[in-house]
Amino acid sequence: MITVIGLNIGALISGAVIIEIVFNLPGIGTTLVLAVLQRDYPVVQGITLLIGMIVVLVNALTDFIYLVVDPRTRGTSHLGREALGDGRGNEGNA
Repeated sequence: MITVIGLNIGALISGAVIIEIVFNLPGIGTTLVLAVLQRDYPVVQGITLLIGMIVVLVNALTDFIYLVVDPRTRGTSHLGREALGDGRGNEGNA
């Protein structure tokens, strides 16, 4: 459930952009669309970077919450022993 909520943040942001345009509400979505229409590339890049950072932050927060809530994930690595290698240059051949 936590993972689903974290992954839906991107859809929530894109839905907000559409809602802002349809109902003529001021917000970051309206600003983004107007910047695209006016070819204001620095504003488009800034808003895209901001939205991307928010999505990455929420995904990292979701992973952290998952580690705290689910005791099975404590003390384990997502990479596993095989991906880390044995420390002698034999990565992936453990």
